[in-house]
Amino acid sequence: MVSKITKETIDSLVENILLEVLRGFNLNKFKQLPDLATKTTYAKQILPLLGKGSSRIVFALSGDKVLKIARDQKGIAQNHAELELFTNPKTKPVIARIFDADSGYEWLISELVKPLDSSEEAWKEATGFDYKFFNLLIKDWEKAEEPPPEEYMKNLINSWQERLKRLYGKESEPIYKTTQARLKNYIRMSKSPLVMGSFNLLDQGLVSADLIHYNSEKPGDNVIGHYGKTLDGRLVLLDYGYTVDVWQKHYKQPEEEVQQQNPTSQSPSEDEEPFFVPTGQSLK
Repeated sequence: MVSKITKETIDSLVENILLEVLRGFNLNKFKQLPDLATKTTYAKQILPLLGKGSSRIVFALSGDKVLKIARDQKGIAQNHAELELFTNPKTKPVIARIFDADSGYEWLISELVKPLDSSEEAWKEATGFDYKFFNLLIKDWEKAEEPPPEEYMKNLINSWQERLKRLYGKESEPIYKTTQARLKNYIRMSKSPLVMGSFNLLDQGLVSADLIHYNSEKPGDNVIGHYGKTLDGRLVLLDYGYTVDVWQKHYKQPEEEVQQQNPTSQSPSEDEEPFFVPTGQSLK
């Protein structure tokens, strides 16, 4: 994972100066450098730094691309996981595009994505449904036998329609209003490519902590910033390398040292959150 970027990192760069800097980077030269350390040093000398975590570091590469470089085996594993998910037709539509990658997964070139503001209002404006109900849906999906997404949503909607029918006559009660709101959101989500893609991401091993986190007592405590808009307006997950396989091989603590943790309930540490380009900033 990659750390969030402070807005000052990009906002302080004047557009024409930034583009001039980017022109000084020779991608072919970068690819031919002998090792990961040398490649990282070369990138640091020329490219603007966008984000840095314990396992990967990200640079602005052009007006629409970023360069992700692994810092260790964790970063290599995450690059590998992202490439596998991107080449899967079921998950490709809802994740940031990858344009090029090292055969050993030391680096990859990905699509520039502007994150959503981490507010539930911004989420609803972008998706058409409430963030808290999306969280509930993903949690329910994890507990289910995972039928095809379309079938699952059809069955879920039918179930909540029956619940609502049983509450007729209680329209003024909170439980009726909550049930009605949940049903409306599920109907909207059944038509969302993002939701269908999220089911497929989970089915392919993505840890759900990259998709959801909802704290009703702390509205800003969420992972809405893991999603963003591409330059062509698509809503995508912008950092998606934290899979169950990566967790088991690189993050899971030995059981004799610490009680086994559930990867679906927590992400890597705060310094490994997804990178992003600050809201309102374009590198073009």
